[in-house]
Amino acid sequence: MKEKKKVDFKKMKVTKEQMDYLLHKAEEHMVSIFSTGEILSIMKEDPELFAASVPSIMMDREYFKSEFDMIIGEA
Repeated sequence: MKEKKKVDFKKMKVTKEQMDYLLHKAEEHMVSIFSTGEILSIMKEDPELFAASVPSIMMDREYFKSEFDMIIGEA
């Protein structure tokens, strides 16, 4: 089996703009999986991702509404 290479994250230089871009893309993806219904299969296949996503969306409800026009209920 091939040995995994260790990544030294301390040496990685990520600018604020790069981090903002990556976070925005991740948020867009999260909104997409909810709006397309893909979340239903993810709930079955990857319950940990679902469990991590929902609380963050619920805590930042206003942000997701203003940034992505995502309506979030408490049903």
